[in-house]
Amino acid sequence: MRFEGKDRYKQKMGRNWFVLLLIVLLSISGCADTSQTESGDDEQGNGAAKSGKEAQEKADPVIEIGYELFRDAEEAGRMEDLEMFRSIVNQFGNHGYAAVDGRNQIDMAEPEQVISFCGKVDAKEEGELTILKINDLEGVLDGIVKYDLKTKDGEVEATTSYYKYKDQDMEKVSTAGFHADRWNTRRTDI
Repeated sequence: MRFEGKDRYKQKMGRNWFVLLLIVLLSISGCADTSQTESGDDEQGNGAAKSGKEAQEKADPVIEIGYELFRDAEEAGRMEDLEMFRSIVNQFGNHGYAAVDGRNQIDMAEPEQVISFCGKVDAKEEGELTILKINDLEGVLDGIVKYDLKTKDGEVEATTSYYKYKDQDMEKVSTAGFHADRWNTRRTDI
C-alpha cells in the first residue's frame, strides 16, 4: 500500500508540474521577437555556411537521439501509437532531458529539472534548462520543439527550435529567441 501511494503522488506531481510548465511556456512563447527568427534553409545559397550549419545540427544530441527514435517508430509502423510517444518521452528523459508530449497525455520526464530551474529563477540565480516537446500533427509523430531556457538575475531568455521529421530525416525548420516578459512559478493544482 505504501508504494502505491508514492506512485500516485509522483504521477500527480508530474501532472502538476507539467501544467505549470505548459502555462509558463504558453505565456512566454507569445513574446517571441521575430527579428531573431531564422529559417532552417540557407537563403543566400552559401554552401560553406550551410555545410557548417548542418554539421553543427548533426552534432546536436537532440537531433541524433530524435532521429533514431522517430526512425525506429516509423520502421515499426508506430508513428500514431501513444505508447510510442511515451517511450520517446521516457528515452529523452533517460538521456537527461526534461521532455513532454504535445497533447499532455504523458507525464513529464525529468520534472525535477524544471522544478530546480524555477527555483533558480525565483532566487535570481544563474541556470539553464532544455525542455523537449514531442510534437505531433493530428496524432502522428511530427517532430520536436526544443526550448533552451537561461536565467540570470531573475530574467529568463528562451530559444525555441523546431525540428521536423520527414522522409527519414530530422531537420531544423526554425529557431526563435526571445526574452520572457513575465515569469510565474505559482503552482496550480488540478
